[in-house]
Amino acid sequence: MTDYSSYPKAPYLTDNNSNVDLTPYDFVVASLLDGLTESLKFNTWVDMAYRAKKPIFGVVKILTSYYSKNTLGIWPAPENDMVFKLLRKRLIAPDGTTKYKVDAILIDTRTYYDGTQLIGGNWVIGVANHIREYIKSLGFKTFLLTDINSTLLYPNGSENPGVALTNEKFPVAVYQKGNPATDKLVIPWAPSAFLWWYGNRIISGVNTPMFVSLIDMEKLLKLLGLISGTVTPIPEIPPTVNTPEINQKLDLIIHKLDLCSQEADLIISKLDGIINNMR
Repeated sequence: MTDYSSYPKAPYLTDNNSNVDLTPYDFVVASLLDGLTESLKFNTWVDMAYRAKKPIFGVVKILTSYYSKNTLGIWPAPENDMVFKLLRKRLIAPDGTTKYKVDAILIDTRTYYDGTQLIGGNWVIGVANHIREYIKSLGFKTFLLTDINSTLLYPNGSENPGVALTNEKFPVAVYQKGNPATDKLVIPWAPSAFLWWYGNRIISGVNTPMFVSLIDMEKLLKLLGLISGTVTPIPEIPPTVNTPEINQKLDLIIHKLDLCSQEADLIISKLDGIINNMR
């Protein structure tokens, strides 16, 4: 049994965290979207990871109840899909093309109940894949986050999310309470797991979930498509806190600049007319 206590570790940061020193950690995991609830501090964690030169995973937890259970595969138009709108706002800069420096997205599939009703396993994976395809279309790597309940809650093999996870072509991230030094993963797809959410620790007074990588740092960087020993080169537009208020102000500034440009063109046109009349 491998002792993972010395392997790369990361805090799982949420809006509850503040004043986090990233120095002791090898990478960062941060909440991005929980159903339709945005993490207001996500861009702050992205900026901190960028400055600390640490790879960062954003976490998107699926909300199956947002989509109709009777129309598997028939989704809202992308421009009307609220999940898509929220994801784009957090992952793409206001210029519409520049990506924030997020190295990969973990899609948290651990949504098994709608109230007290167990959700069909095919629906869980269907919603996860729907969201995944959109994130991939934005140019981000994606991995699935799961736990043992994806098997235990679904005795019918044909509706078992674990079947899809076993056939997953990419490594998966898993949640299982334990000790990386002494415990081992007991889920069926443990051989393909690369991240383990194993427990919690207090960070700056906040009880914070913790991840450990099940592969060494060089392999983790290669998996993310990063050059070994470095992180993604500095983007043209460094990530900043991206709030609706800031976006509105930016839109207003851009609008005013457009008006100024139009006025300048009009003044130049009038001057050209005066000069031509003087000749």
